[in-house]
Order: sequence, then structure tokens, then C-alpha cells
Amino acid sequence: MTIRKELAEKKLGNVNKDYELTIEKLQRKLEEAHNNYKKKEKEFEETLDHLQTDIDSLENEKGEMKEKLKLLSKKAQIEVSLPKSISGSQLSSLQSIGPTLPAVVKDSPLLMQEIDNLKRLFHQERNERIKLQNQKVKEQLDTLTPLPSFKNDRDEVLENLFKEGATLKKEILSALTKSSFPPMYKVKPGNGAEAWRRHFLEERDRILSLKLKAVQFQAKVAAETIKRKRGGKIEADFTIFPTKEMAKALTETKSVKVGYLKIPKSCLPTNEKPRIVNLELDFENLQKILKTLLQ
Repeated sequence: MTIRKELAEKKLGNVNKDYELTIEKLQRKLEEAHNNYKKKEKEFEETLDHLQTDIDSLENEKGEMKEKLKLLSKKAQIEVSLPKSISGSQLSSLQSIGPTLPAVVKDSPLLMQEIDNLKRLFHQERNERIKLQNQKVKEQLDTLTPLPSFKNDRDEVLENLFKEGATLKKEILSALTKSSFPPMYKVKPGNGAEAWRRHFLEERDRILSLKLKAVQFQAKVAAETIKRKRGGKIEADFTIFPTKEMAKALTETKSVKVGYLKIPKSCLPTNEKPRIVNLELDFENLQKILKTLLQ
């Protein structure tokens, strides 16, 4: 029973190791995808920074152009307000300041169109990059192996066997650790030996009962193991054939000593002498005898 338990624990440990390795692989792939996403995000931010720098420089140029236009408009107004009788030298000195322009100041259409184009390009580039990044991450997640799903189906047979084994173990340990004595204060004088004999018989019956429970429990575990283990039986559409090992165990003819039963001398007939009697029993008759003795 201990060996089966250790084998089951070893198999469970191997399964847990396989699941841990699978989870580690998935974690590494997820980290790689995350690193790629960070890298693409960094490149996207750098592109956005460049575009923002271009937009800022164009805005600065626009402001400078506005200032120049205002300055030129002021010069034109000064030239218009001067009297026509001004001398040629003074006119030439005023004309040296700069060319004449109309008084109305307007933004350059080409400059405004360039700014609008850059803004549209910036938003279009950003949306396209976000779309591509989301699509790539989704493809990477789709290619990953799905996480294993653990079924929560309860196996009532195994649970009952575990509970029964734990109860039996508790009873056996309690019987081994707790010692009991007959209540001598209730025994009449001269009946002490009989009280001790009765006590020993009860203790022996209790030990035999625990042994019988242990044998029955082992038989249940063995039967359930044969059902669940591959190779313990051969299934067919019309019947189930036992394996060679099982057939050999079923056809075993050699007797095996399982125990002995000591009958007190006081229970024997007067003319019967103590002797050893060998009984060859099958499993069913052995169970019947044990049940009769325990009643």
C-alpha cells in the first residue's frame, strides 16, 4: 500500500513538473512578446517625437512669418501716409527700408496646408502603428499553446478509499498506543485469572478484527487498481480475460500460511489431547470463520 502511494505521489510530481515546464515556456514567450511590444512602443514614441518637433518648428516659422508681415504692413502704411511732395532722396531712403505690401495680413495658404497635412499624417501614422501592434500581439497570443485546464470532477471511489484508509490507520494506531486493563475492582476474589483470560480474548478478537479490516481494505484497493491500471486485464466485446499473472494467481494450488487459531484447553473435550490441526481453506471460508469468531 505504501509503495502504491509513493508511486502515485511520484506520478503526480512528474505531472506537476511537466505543467510547470509548460507554464515556464508560456511565460518566456509572453515576456518576449511583451519586450517586442515595448520595443515597438519606443519606436512609435520616437516617431511621434520627431513629428511633434516638425510641427513645433512649423508653428515657430508661422509666428515669425506673421511678425514679418506685421512689420512690412506698418512700413507700407508709413509710406502711404507720407505727402506726395516728399523729395526723391527721402523717398528713396524710405524705399530702402523694404518693399511695399498691402495692409491686410493673412496666413500663407501653403504654410497652413503643410501644417494640416502634417497633422493628418501624424494621426494616421499613430493609428496605423497602434493597429499593427495590436494585431501582432493578438497573432502571438493565438500561436501560444493554451494553458492546461484542470478538471474538477470528483472521484467518489478514491475519496471513499482514502477516508476508509485514514479511519483504519487511526484505529490501528489507537489500538497500538492505548493499553487497556480489565476492571479488577469489579472482579470477585478468586476470579482474577478468568478476568485476565477474558480480557486477552477480547484484545485478540479486536486485533483479529483490525487485521480482517486491513485485508478487506487491501482487497478493495487491489481490485480498484486492477480496474484502473492498464495491462491488468484484457477487455473484449464479449468478456474480460485475465492476464498471465492474474491467471497464475487464480490457479495457485500451493497453500499459504495466513495465521493460526489457538483454542483454550478448557474448551476441548475431556478425552481430546492438544494437537495441531491444519485447515486448508479458500478465501470465502476463511472470511466466514473470522466473522464467526468475531461475533
